Amino acid sequence: TNFPEGIRYCVGATNSPFANDKAKEIFDKRGIMHIPESISSAGAILADSVEWYDIDLYQTVEPSLLYGWIRNISAAKASDLADHAEQKPHKVDSRLRNVVPSREGVPVGSDFPDWIDDNTIHTDTVIVGGGLAGTATAFS
Repeated sequence: TNFPEGIRYCVGATNSPFANDKAKEIFDKRGIMHIPESISSAGAILADSVEWYDIDLYQTVEPSLLYGWIRNISAAKASDLADHAEQKPHKVDSRLRNVVPSREGVPVGSDFPDWIDDNTIHTDTVIVGGGLAGTATAFS
């Protein structure tokens, strides 16, 4: 076969990568963990959660912060799923419920403001001089 050796994880980018159950069984038998798209590629849903929770924040936040938060959540959930499945591919599907939050309670987007505070370096900066030269000097 032309199946590459050494693959440990298969991370779904869009939809399920398996044409059928037999294809998934091949991955399971080779010990390859499949992290489904619902965990690895939930960016739009997470962004919508921020928009729903705090529309003003959503409209004014630096996009790189939102992307960073989404990457952080996706990576943490993928890791949690692999841990709950005990690194055993055949256990992934049955362990999804352990890492997918319920629809009850507050949206996951409510965590975003705290994540910003925890992941932003705050400094007291005084910019002396105007224009690009002054700004560039202050932040170099």
